[in-house]
Amino acid sequence: MNIAYRCWQAMKQRCNNKECPNYQNYGAKGITICDRWMESFENFLEDMGERPSLKHSIDRIDSSKGYYPENCRWATSLQQGERKKNCKYLTINGETMNISAWARKVGIGKMTIVNRIKWGWSDYEAVYTPVKEDIQYDGKVLIPKLLELGIKVEDIAYILKVKPNAIYNQIKKLKNESR
Repeated sequence: MNIAYRCWQAMKQRCNNKECPNYQNYGAKGITICDRWMESFENFLEDMGERPSLKHSIDRIDSSKGYYPENCRWATSLQQGERKKNCKYLTINGETMNISAWARKVGIGKMTIVNRIKWGWSDYEAVYTPVKEDIQYDGKVLIPKLLELGIKVEDIAYILKVKPNAIYNQIKKLKNESR
């Protein structure tokens, strides 16, 4: 079965079938499909073309509007994610991009930028200050540095994607090593 055909079928289900688990996010919110596409898959394929790759899915350019040729494109999840309402944009030296795009441009982690801004760094410093490997990855340096900055253990755990107990254990281990 054609991949574009499966996308077309899934789109019709989420917009028209009240039994579809995703109906609440589409059809129930008034997201509709143009008559031309409802009429036939051939019309849909003529307007959209084949799905470029398995990484692409149908994307509504204006998510408050329905599925019709002028409002749809094939897009990767990365492209779709960059348009989300909760996406934070930074303007540096007259150039505006979201944090993910800045991170890719300068070659540092997105969460590095997010956390630096959370800690009060300027947008420019958050993006362009080089990452020191020992601070980014070594708990022996990173945790004391974050505590020194007044960051709570719970926030450090969140930043590092670990449980707070892991941070407390690392602090205890560091204290024992310094004796």
